Amino acid sequence: MQSALTFIGSNEANSNSTAREESYRQQQQQRPSTENTYASQSISNTSTSPLSELHTETKDRNTFAACLLVMDDNAILPEFLAYHFLRLPLKRLIVAVDPRSETSPLEILNRYSSKNLMNISIWNDEDFMPPNHEEIREEIDQRKREKGNPVKDPLVNLHRDRQNYFISQCFSTLQREGAQWVIHIDTDEYILPNYYAKPPYKLDMNPLPKNETDFPPTIYDMIQSVKHIDEHLSSPCIALPRVRIGTRESACQKVELGMPPELKGSVNATNLQTFRWRWRNQFNAGFKSNGQAKAMVDLSRLPQGSLTGNISGHNPHRPVKKECLVRNMYLDARNSTFLVHHYASTWEQWSARKRDARQTTENNGRTREAWEKLRLLSVRQTDHIRPWLQNFVNVYGAGLAAELLKGVGELPFTVNSSSDVS
Repeated sequence: MQSALTFIGSNEANSNSTAREESYRQQQQQRPSTENTYASQSISNTSTSPLSELHTETKDRNTFAACLLVMDDNAILPEFLAYHFLRLPLKRLIVAVDPRSETSPLEILNRYSSKNLMNISIWNDEDFMPPNHEEIREEIDQRKREKGNPVKDPLVNLHRDRQNYFISQCFSTLQREGAQWVIHIDTDEYILPNYYAKPPYKLDMNPLPKNETDFPPTIYDMIQSVKHIDEHLSSPCIALPRVRIGTRESACQKVELGMPPELKGSVNATNLQTFRWRWRNQFNAGFKSNGQAKAMVDLSRLPQGSLTGNISGHNPHRPVKKECLVRNMYLDARNSTFLVHHYASTWEQWSARKRDARQTTENNGRTREAWEKLRLLSVRQTDHIRPWLQNFVNVYGAGLAAELLKGVGELPFTVNSSSDVS
């Protein structure tokens, strides 16, 4: 059985990129929805594999797909993938690596593709950015200038445009493949059932199954049981309110609570986002503190071909604007069956994206002051997410868990520690 990590091209073939891209687009339109997609390697100076015919497995409809943009996220990517592989479950992934990245995620992704745990494609900018994107952006900015409106920094505009073009092309590709539920979140964000939800949104959920051999209920399973509750949850686009998990530290015994004993010596609890960081913002802190909601979309309920078009129809918070209503992006987290934990992590991880274009914006500037502020806003404890790892070990075994989490939390410098523990 061959790997499901796919890409085309190499550094030596860049001169043929235009013809290759057109050929690729035509192939995608002609292929049956059950076939895998070829994509492009997105990291330079990394060896590429030759094209090969891939093993095609029967599509499992009871799973999720995801569109993921990454940039120097190798310290947190292993945990993000393992968690969502179990909890959604995530089985199809399209990844685009920021061209400004200094590291490659290929080795981490290959842990899943080499075992056929997940079908992964890697795209570069040529796979989703139109050749004339600079001209399109200049036209947009010129209209703003004529109206007297401010124009953002060029790097910020490019970052936003990449996001929106990627969402458009990725969602469109997954729809052609026959995917159902699709998400676009970041590697520091985790989807989970909302244990703080008010009736009728609150589900009767046990963190651990009664029988340890049982597979824990997935987010997909839970969606099926809440569709009838109201218009929001029966929509093709379900908003996922975000809650910021801040930088307030906890005592070691609290961090290690629920850590599988089978992983002792191979995985350190302090290197896991979902174990180390236990303090959240208030739900009523507002979107300026917790951020706008993200969303998951049921592509099977949207007309075929409706996802292509200009970038104004897509953004990270409303991936399909026609279905993801503005009012739901500011939904009270207690009125949602699901939510997203948004982790800040250590100062070192927080500041690791040295070339992030958003460093120039006030709301996204990753300064020490901004990081410290997240500690002060962390006022409520939450431990509902941590049973996931024991669930993973129960279902897949400690060996696979240790392999998939190899290197988690490791950066090329000392992890931040704090004496302010609770």
